[in-house]
Amino acid sequence: MPWTGRSLKRSFAALLAVWLWIGVFVGAARAGDTLTWSAPAGCPPAAEVERALERVLQGTSERARAEIGMRAEARVSGDDDDDDYRVALTMQTRDGVSERQLRADQCRALADAVVLVIAMAVDPSAALPSSGLDQGGDEAGGDAPEVPEPARAPSPARAEPSEPAARAPSPRVDAGRSTSRVSEDARGEPAEPPTRAWGQLAPAMNMMVGTGGLPGVGVGVALGLDYLGRRWRLGARGVYWLQRRRALDELGLDGASMGLALGAARLRGCGVLGSARLEVPLCAGLELGGMRGAGGGLPVNEVFTGLWTAIVASPGLRVRLTPALGLALQTELGLALTRPAFTVAPRGRVYRAPRTSLALALGIELRFGPGR
Repeated sequence: MPWTGRSLKRSFAALLAVWLWIGVFVGAARAGDTLTWSAPAGCPPAAEVERALERVLQGTSERARAEIGMRAEARVSGDDDDDDYRVALTMQTRDGVSERQLRADQCRALADAVVLVIAMAVDPSAALPSSGLDQGGDEAGGDAPEVPEPARAPSPARAEPSEPAARAPSPRVDAGRSTSRVSEDARGEPAEPPTRAWGQLAPAMNMMVGTGGLPGVGVGVALGLDYLGRRWRLGARGVYWLQRRRALDELGLDGASMGLALGAARLRGCGVLGSARLEVPLCAGLELGGMRGAGGGLPVNEVFTGLWTAIVASPGLRVRLTPALGLALQTELGLALTRPAFTVAPRGRVYRAPRTSLALALGIELRFGPGR
């Protein structure tokens, strides 16, 4: 049955509520989504390191952060007995992945260095002197980390290979009353320069609940493949809504019904907001397919397939679970351009596809290619 004005208002209200919920999560995706800190007892806790990073990047806009798409993981090993702490720092951006090995005789100094390196990668103009961690109950007399200057490229006449710009001189970090020298771990492998991503392929599978142009509410499935750029994506999907039955008792055809199913292909394009871990794709596309109706319990049961075309807007939310796997949630609002109609002789029309449709889709998405 076609939707009434009240039904449309309720649908738009539900869509607005979903977007408000998305906005809350996007606003929450800050330093905690940028850095994962894992360290033994005696080291600064993760919350303290995240606060220090947030202080450094407080002048950096959300748009600039999203453009970089920084996702860093720091794993610290060592203890106070040996005065030897090491950190394996992996930084992933939309341009690629780089790794660094740092070591120091104090874990707090190492944490300051990690904050410094990440902040320099996200925004070289950040207010680095404020990056020092809180010193707890001790005297906070430690000086701020010295800002490492970018390494200069060698002269073209020299045959020596150039060091990547990301391999800046090791920062010197003062923590409390003692001084610690943070250095590159000679035993660690040299950091690879980030490689620019040409794009990724993202196959996806979704389960859907909604109207989908058929009578009542039912379930469907969608399989798709998208090509991803840094802030956009293009792709195609196959959509199939499982059969639903429309009873014809009100037409005086006791026990008779019509089974309706819909299959379609969809081409879509999306703009992508948010961060590397929490993306908000805003998609729109054109859907083309067929709606199939088959009679049941009628004197003559016939099958008819009508042309279905629609414009579909599908804002969504994608949460990265691993670099290659994500969970996707989206709403789909469709506007039918052609509306198949089905008739039963001699009763006339028994069903016509509605002008609008609404669905909620939940699924998983894989990613393959560089920059993952």
